[in-house]
Amino acid sequence: MLIFVQGTIQWLKIKCDEPFRLEQIRTLNVTMQFQGGFSCKRCELEAFDDLDCIIASTRCYPEDNNSAQKFCLTFDSSQQDETKSEVHELKLTFKEPTDLFGRITLYSLDIE
Repeated sequence: MLIFVQGTIQWLKIKCDEPFRLEQIRTLNVTMQFQGGFSCKRCELEAFDDLDCIIASTRCYPEDNNSAQKFCLTFDSSQQDETKSEVHELKLTFKEPTDLFGRITLYSLDIE
């Protein structure tokens, strides 16, 4: 379980064990389970290269409940030139928390 410090924007950065190219993996399956009442209205997933530059991004819109939610996230096709770079890190940003104090509780996160 991940509990974030309260605030209007929370984020989680994940370092990849093995870098990959977005041109090989156009879609990422992301499964998240929040505690109901401590979710967010909007998430942004950004892919970073080895120089910590954003090479692609996409969004999803979770529901405020306890259910595991699966999102098939496709990176924008206008970002094709950037997909030749290797992804070294992913950053998941949680925006617009549903909790009055900006708290987010994430029970599980799976990225495939």
